[in-house]
Amino acid sequence: MSLGKEVSKQGTVSAETVLRLRDYLLEFISDKEYKVLMQVDISDVSIPKVLYATGSFTDLFGHKREEITNMPEALHDLLLTEKHHSFLDTLNKTFLPGEEKVSPCIARHRDKGVTNLTAFVKFHYYDNKKIISIAFTRQTVINPKYEDYITIARNFPNGAVLIYDHDLKYILAEGKGLKDAGLSAENIVGKKVSEVFAEDMCKKIIPGYEGALKGEKFEYEVDYEGKVYRSFNIPLFADDGSVRAGMVMTQDITRQKNIEKKLHESESNFKALFENGPIGVAYHRMKYDEQRKAVDYYFIDANKAYIELTGTDPRGKYVTEAFPGIEKDSFDWIGMFDRAARGGETVRFQQHFEVNDRWYSIVAYQYLPEHFVSAFIDITEIKKAEEAVVESESILHAAMNNSNAGIILAEASTGKIRYANKMGLLIGEVNEESLDLNGNIKEYISGWRIYHLNGDPFKPDEFPLIMALEKGDTCSEEFFVRYGEEDEHFMLSNASPITDRKGKVTAAVMVFLDITDSKNYEKKIKQINEELYAQNEEYLVLNEELENNIKKMQEINDELKTAKLKAEESDRLKSAFLANMSHEIRTPMNGIIGFSEMFMKPNKNEEQRNYYAEIVIDSSKRLLSIVDDILDLSKIETGLIEISDDEFQLNMLLEELFITFSARTVEKNITLKKEYALPDDDCTVIFDRTKVSQILNNFVSNAFKFTDNGYIKIGYKIEDKELIFFVEDTGIGIPEELHKKIFERFRQAEVEYTRQYGGTGLGLSISEKLAEVLSGKIWLKSKPGKGSTFFFSMPYRPVSKKEIEVEEKISSIYTGRFAGYCVLIVEDESINLEYLIEILRDTGIDIHSALNGEEALNMLNNLDNIDLILMDIRLPVMDGVEAANIIKKKKPDIRIIAQTAYAMIKDKEKILKSGFDDYISKPIDKYELLKKMNLLLKKS
Repeated sequence: MSLGKEVSKQGTVSAETVLRLRDYLLEFISDKEYKVLMQVDISDVSIPKVLYATGSFTDLFGHKREEITNMPEALHDLLLTEKHHSFLDTLNKTFLPGEEKVSPCIARHRDKGVTNLTAFVKFHYYDNKKIISIAFTRQTVINPKYEDYITIARNFPNGAVLIYDHDLKYILAEGKGLKDAGLSAENIVGKKVSEVFAEDMCKKIIPGYEGALKGEKFEYEVDYEGKVYRSFNIPLFADDGSVRAGMVMTQDITRQKNIEKKLHESESNFKALFENGPIGVAYHRMKYDEQRKAVDYYFIDANKAYIELTGTDPRGKYVTEAFPGIEKDSFDWIGMFDRAARGGETVRFQQHFEVNDRWYSIVAYQYLPEHFVSAFIDITEIKKAEEAVVESESILHAAMNNSNAGIILAEASTGKIRYANKMGLLIGEVNEESLDLNGNIKEYISGWRIYHLNGDPFKPDEFPLIMALEKGDTCSEEFFVRYGEEDEHFMLSNASPITDRKGKVTAAVMVFLDITDSKNYEKKIKQINEELYAQNEEYLVLNEELENNIKKMQEINDELKTAKLKAEESDRLKSAFLANMSHEIRTPMNGIIGFSEMFMKPNKNEEQRNYYAEIVIDSSKRLLSIVDDILDLSKIETGLIEISDDEFQLNMLLEELFITFSARTVEKNITLKKEYALPDDDCTVIFDRTKVSQILNNFVSNAFKFTDNGYIKIGYKIEDKELIFFVEDTGIGIPEELHKKIFERFRQAEVEYTRQYGGTGLGLSISEKLAEVLSGKIWLKSKPGKGSTFFFSMPYRPVSKKEIEVEEKISSIYTGRFAGYCVLIVEDESINLEYLIEILRDTGIDIHSALNGEEALNMLNNLDNIDLILMDIRLPVMDGVEAANIIKKKKPDIRIIAQTAYAMIKDKEKILKSGFDDYISKPIDKYELLKKMNLLLKKS
């Protein structure tokens, strides 16, 4: 019978339950002191039922244990009718589970009359029953010599025994605990309580002393000299029943209190983890029919995540009530969970839940007999992705099997063939039935008749697939296969290794084409050329042209090989990239999709919808940050990142940063500080403003992420011709052994240490690469709990005040400067067009506009005074490049400036080669545009 089985109609509980209840007996009664222990069901106080009893009962009651447990009204029979009511009143009091009470009572001995007893009672609930544990001890009659109490005191662990008279004067003090408390018998005996202890201590203990002298029992805890003591005040009776003295038994329970405190903290932490954890967790009790077959299970509790994942609050319900129709589900949920609840098995499985059409990954385990815990994770989106992958693989497999190219894949660790398509099998004259795909590739190659073009047979180690597999080389090779004496087939092959993230070769793939027809054609051409050359020298020119054509074909063939290699490498890089970023992208996407769906539920109030909206917005920002990191990383990896020389004020850059992050100080108890080394009128420098701002943004964002209170300081200083930026915080800090690891890609300071903060782990890695590009470096100083300071240095390139003044006059220089000239702006975006018109408004130039290249050509046919064209590259109807080529052919004197969002160096070179006179990238800088226009209009 299980511990969790419900109470029967007669009100009894199981034997196993009774055995469990013994753990709740009073800890302060040692084995040598108690006379009898019992557990009693007091759900009905008028008829308390003894569930369990142990010890010697004949001494106190004159009954055997079996007799007491079978008595219908044991406590009424064992205690005097006129005296037992006070004890039953104690039982009837309402107090908290685990709380202890002390009560006097009088026992009715079957043969020897009555005896004064002390009952120590501990109360708790179990299976909705009120259960008490009782320890009975005989009340001691005072002995003038006190030898018994001295013996008790000397053996009382971590405590002491004190006896006092009606004047509250100590007449005995013994025990090991006296010395630990800084006391001694010599300094106590003969003195009153008020002479031994301070006034505040006396206020706490004297009520118990006086109560014991009145025949009452008192228990209390006091703090003394930095320790916690539990004290019991009990009366000592004379033979006539009067109270002769009082006795205090006190014990040091400091260690126990510390353990209770830690246990409370642990329970609080567990409760917080259960309530707020991301995994859906529920506690259950199984239900069985008369044949002990599992027919249902009950939800004792479920956390928020479980309710959100399943869309139902099942607490206090059976599963058939919370999820109607689950018993008809094709999957036996109840039977599966019974394996954990009754069998003690930890079950793990993934299953589709037909009731709400979701997929879950589930773990269940037993925590009590016939009870179990279940943990749910929603994997619906993962399952959909897996199905898409399987479908894609099926399509790819079909495409490869029907390809004209032969494909063979071999595994590095075993050297075995893992895949070969139909064309791939032809090289060894085998088919899918006869080829053992688990065979070693070298064994197959040794049996194939493969030859170099010079006729030498291939050795296994020379074969391209083996070289790619064992040496990691990418090999291209032409060879021929001899199927018979006259049947030779020429092959063009390419073998490439497949590596993991660390660059280790895990497999290799060889792709080859049958080029026999091409070779035969080449051979025939060569024979014809030789015959023609021998017949007539006049055909030498034609022969030379033919050879040139063949050479061009070879060059084209080589280009195709190169393009193929690049495509394969690109595909490998793409796969690795997608594998790395899949988790980080799915995490915010899950928040966006999941909580967007919550908006559709009609029972959500405005506060809930606002809360969901905040989650969607935060997840969107996080996803945008991930995309920005990916783009930056892509630029760095491909070497496309460019450096610009921008002239700007340092203080202004940091002020913008300061203002941007000031709003976030409201969310946390953080003060934002700044420290600038230069005054505002002498802080203009030259370097790439965007990249410096990006690095500092990463520093400050991390500081806010890992700082909950204190301050964050942003600033710079100049040392040895170097400009050193710094961001200092009072956050959680970073252990020294992790200072280098945090700059590795996809790695934060420590997974367990920072999991709650999230992120791709790319920010610091990108910042370090940007610093290197800027001829600088990044380092940090940090200790756990002491905060962190991140530094970024680069060459200091100041701008003189004279140069600044000249720059400030640029606007006035171009006022009216282009009067008499005419410009045509070709731009399809209205905002960009308005911006360009606003830039040129004060220059005096005559402005015309067109929406696309075709409209621009029509306007040029009607206007003869156009001097300059600002041409956007990407245009509808006719793009900018095509329009510029036509204009230059008709009117070569018109100057054309290309304006485009493409900002790479190779893009600029490509545009200038297309016939444009100059180039400017978006977003367009006002003064850069005016300078370029001034230069081109002077030339015209």
